[in-house]
Amino acid sequence: MYRIFCESLDNFFAFNKDAKDGEYRLKIAQPLKALSDIGLYNEWKVKNTDKHKEVNNLIYEINKNINKYPTFSTFSSDLKGYGYESRFTHGFDREVIEEQLKLIDTILKLQYWN
Repeated sequence: MYRIFCESLDNFFAFNKDAKDGEYRLKIAQPLKALSDIGLYNEWKVKNTDKHKEVNNLIYEINKNINKYPTFSTFSSDLKGYGYESRFTHGFDREVIEEQLKLIDTILKLQYWN
């Protein structure tokens, strides 16, 4: 599932390469890059960035929403296996989180698979 996510996320960004900078869906997808790149995730972790906290919070939300999004079950296990951390953090926009979760689910359902 993780490999499918990584390749499909790359396809999502390639598909949207001509979109304007600041386009909402691309903007909210930026943290997802760290879900497909453990090196980037660890870089953000070492620097203790807000991006790292956002990704950890997103993983927390993925784990919390397994019943709502069944595709998250295997994906959350894969993330844990790769060393990603699930940690709730206050302060992130609920609407953005919901849209990120929908996008992850769409990606996992092979909408951007080649």
